[in-house]
Amino acid sequence: QVVHTIEMCSAHMQSSARVVFRAIPRGAGAGEAGVPQIGQVFARSHVAGNWPIPESFWPQGRSAGRGPFPEISWVQEHVDVNLISGFPVDVYEMDLPNSRGLVAKAFQAEDAKGKEVLCWLAYVRNSCGDGTLGQPFGFVSVHLRSSSMKLHLLAYNFPHLFTLLKSLLSLPQNSKLSPPLQWRAQMEAYAEQVPCYYHGPLRLALRQVGVATHVVPDKAPPQAQALAQHVKALQVGAAMELDQLRTKLNESAQGAEKRRSLSLGTAQRKFGVVPLPALANPL
Repeated sequence: QVVHTIEMCSAHMQSSARVVFRAIPRGAGAGEAGVPQIGQVFARSHVAGNWPIPESFWPQGRSAGRGPFPEISWVQEHVDVNLISGFPVDVYEMDLPNSRGLVAKAFQAEDAKGKEVLCWLAYVRNSCGDGTLGQPFGFVSVHLRSSSMKLHLLAYNFPHLFTLLKSLLSLPQNSKLSPPLQWRAQMEAYAEQVPCYYHGPLRLALRQVGVATHVVPDKAPPQAQALAQHVKALQVGAAMELDQLRTKLNESAQGAEKRRSLSLGTAQRKFGVVPLPALANPL
């Protein structure tokens, strides 16, 4: 009964993660960071986890260290986001200490008049490695009726990607599997400006909308190749150490058995005593 209760509680628990949010007012300067506040993102239902949250450093460069929680900034200026049918998006509920007050204040802005949902682009500062906000990796939707906020994760710099995909999807059907050279050059230029850890999820997303995945170059940075080689060397070394440990354990076990046999033989020869198995292996 106790185990069943625990399983039922676990099934109803919502997976969540802590995030540092920074709201940047509309029209703020380039260096405006916003006031940090710790909140949570969680999924009310299953989320496929198609997209990561960007790191606050460029993967081909050197990391200055990472904080305990990701830091997400949004600019409080409404944008129209038109998603592409079939393109994957991960949606998480947001829980901030002052969510209701933030929502109420948002719909008092000039660009919110007549709207029930606002969309603010989301960023991770220095994700491009240049100290700026970088490019949007998703957006925050603000809902008037439910006084709620949601975080939508998409591809890095998704506005530019969507422009490219919409131009390709407007061409004849076979263009998706064999895009024009000019479009492929534009796609490769886009991929060069995207952190390399987005390339794998991006290929999967293109497959879901019927676009050839080879348009995203399969280029791993030198650091990733060096890391893979280092991990492989560690695996080989660990396997060798395991074999050596097994050999020592077998030798130790054989030695212990040999000593035990000698002890039994000595006891029988000198004293005529044959130890019982129950006494040889007491509890």
